[in-house]
Amino acid sequence: MYLILLSDAIKSLTSSNPPTPSLWGADAYYFGGDEEVSFADYMTALVKVLKSRGIIETEELKSVDVNAVADASNAAGSDDDSWSKQIAIMTGIDMRVRSTRGKAIGWKFEEKKVRDTLEEVTDRYLKM
Repeated sequence: MYLILLSDAIKSLTSSNPPTPSLWGADAYYFGGDEEVSFADYMTALVKVLKSRGIIETEELKSVDVNAVADASNAAGSDDDSWSKQIAIMTGIDMRVRSTRGKAIGWKFEEKKVRDTLEEVTDRYLKM
């Protein structure tokens, strides 16, 4: 996707043609993914990996309210809990992103799905 966009930008620099307007501007944002994963599905897959690595003891998922998440994210005891509330709210958001614009310019998803990378990503994180 980036190569398609860069090619258009470079082409406009090396010729008298302006960049393709539909690729650029205020609405020109691109998501490079080709799957929808709910937060619950993502966490279900992640806890399996974490349990297999001995990081957690159970694969059980629990629902918690936003205040419990805010309290947990404010474990350092900051005087300003607004940041903790923002973390809590963002943790609970389930949003959809689609690569509609990327596909419209000819991009095709070719890599692994998010859930298929959790073991590799977790192992890399644990080595840090």
